[in-house]
Amino acid sequence: MAEEFSAYLQRRMTELGLQVDELARQVGVSPSSIRRWVSGQRVPSKANCDRIAQALGDEPDSVRLSAGRQERQSQRLTHTQRLILLACVESSGVCYYNQLPRKVLGRRDLSTSERLTLFVNVQSLVRRGLLDWQRKWGHLETGQVELVRLTEAGRNALEQFERSM
Repeated sequence: MAEEFSAYLQRRMTELGLQVDELARQVGVSPSSIRRWVSGQRVPSKANCDRIAQALGDEPDSVRLSAGRQERQSQRLTHTQRLILLACVESSGVCYYNQLPRKVLGRRDLSTSERLTLFVNVQSLVRRGLLDWQRKWGHLETGQVELVRLTEAGRNALEQFERSM
């Protein structure tokens, strides 16, 4: 768990351009505590996970989960969740959200309930820390695009699922 949390913390600090001292100040801990978390020597307590989540703008549950401080909600992946993760793997880890219906269900035109089911499954994977959801600006014609990116935890969950079959 320390390695998973270390990778998460390093990635988020880099994405946000945060230095160790700045994050330590925001979380209310010493810079040496942050360094130990980043290096994978230790993991933060639940309370510190919540403060880290607030400082980084992330969900407390996903931070606690990556630090091993929260029980995984239903570790088993649903069939749809597995297909979503596989779609990301096939796309080198990143997939446009609007391409998921075709990649997961084999068609673009979905009913309202199918679109909602897909959305709920993606959000569940994001909350569990298995996917990242990103909004980026594409070309002038396309405007804003939404991407889902497979995390290391997502790759591990998929491998674990495949081994259990």
